[in-house]
Amino acid sequence: MEPIKIERRKQRGAAGSKSVKGKSAARGPVAVGRIAPAPFAQSLARAQIESIRKELDALLEQIDGQAKVIEQSLTFDTLRAYKELVRKFVNIVVHELYEVQERMSVSPTGRKKSMILVKKLDVELEKLSSDFLNGQSSLINFMARLEDIKGMPYREFYFTDDTVMLPGKRNKKYLLDIMDRTRELDVSIFLASTMMMVDEPDFYRRLKAGGASSMYTVFGFDRASRTLLSGNATKEEWQRGVDLVRMIEDAGIHFFASYGVGFDDQDKGIFDRILKFSDDAGIDLAEFYIHTPFPGTPFGALAERENRILHRDYTLWNTGNVVFRPKHFSEEELLGGFIYLWNEFYKDKDHHQTLKSFDVNKQLHNPLR
Repeated sequence: MEPIKIERRKQRGAAGSKSVKGKSAARGPVAVGRIAPAPFAQSLARAQIESIRKELDALLEQIDGQAKVIEQSLTFDTLRAYKELVRKFVNIVVHELYEVQERMSVSPTGRKKSMILVKKLDVELEKLSSDFLNGQSSLINFMARLEDIKGMPYREFYFTDDTVMLPGKRNKKYLLDIMDRTRELDVSIFLASTMMMVDEPDFYRRLKAGGASSMYTVFGFDRASRTLLSGNATKEEWQRGVDLVRMIEDAGIHFFASYGVGFDDQDKGIFDRILKFSDDAGIDLAEFYIHTPFPGTPFGALAERENRILHRDYTLWNTGNVVFRPKHFSEEELLGGFIYLWNEFYKDKDHHQTLKSFDVNKQLHNPLR
């Protein structure tokens, strides 16, 4: 029996085109369903807009009122209250003035992409915020300067007013309020003082927590240091001075002494008493200065009345030269004692330890960096 011949039909491609021997069938464009973008959220209702406007108007009145308070009394508390009002105002503007909606779409390759669309909701609200920024620009700039401290490359600050260290509840509270707020700034603060200071360990621990790293203390002008180094100090007065220095050091604050010589109530024993007190108190950082009758000062007027001023070459009036006639020293003795103090004090000091409170900016000032 003759086999039956079966004729094979030509195969067509998936898209209906004829197949080509040795090649894949050509495909036409694939239709992919588009995902329609999500519509914008509806604009806030007029009632909502009016409510927001009233809230912002009320905040503006409070902000203006607080600005007037600051004009009368600029403290951290009044400034903080102002900042909170401003923050609340900006928060409302940011969240209510602009509507942020994510629109999803699909690319021709099928990959998703997202697009954030920002739509203004109310022109009047935007104008209101602009008016606010213009009206409060000076205070906002001031606050920005405070915030900029965090970004400064230099981290050392010096409080030049030594009266903030005077004993008394008001001074103590004022300084602690400042230091409680400088904790977050990560700075090193150099405080200035005399020996008339608070003698409470917790006080210095709080100063340290706020960033205090050095206590620059001037000897010679205040009653406490004059008594301490007079040669007539009692054992209790001497020990009180020693304990105060150690209290400050124990809190982690470096004591920096600035000793003055040549005062009218000092005698020739002042030089050795300064060195002994420094040794007893463990002071490793000090400077020395010669009392100078600068114009416009009480001592300047006294020295002029008594005809004790030697010359008016002000290039030498730098507290490192004798420019007047001392009362209990010769000019040579005073200058010699001044040089003696520098040499004796630092002859066996480790300069790394002495300058330990100046390490904050060592990377900035290192020439080998």
